[in-house]
Amino acid sequence: MPYNYRGGWELREIEFKLCRKHPVIAAKMTNGNETISPSIELPENYKSLTLWDVIDLLWREAPRELP
Repeated sequence: MPYNYRGGWELREIEFKLCRKHPVIAAKMTNGNETISPSIELPENYKSLTLWDVIDLLWREAPRELP
């Protein structure tokens, strides 16, 4: 089930990548017409983050990507 965000945006996928020893989370969000893919580099304490912490970080990054 997608996680809804303001303006009808839904979080569809979350992907964890280890890029050059820096963990990165990428997401795919859609509003039905458009798709954006914000990504963030996780902080040093990423091992203590919960899934909800990660989603919150993504939502803070997403507005930069929103049309």
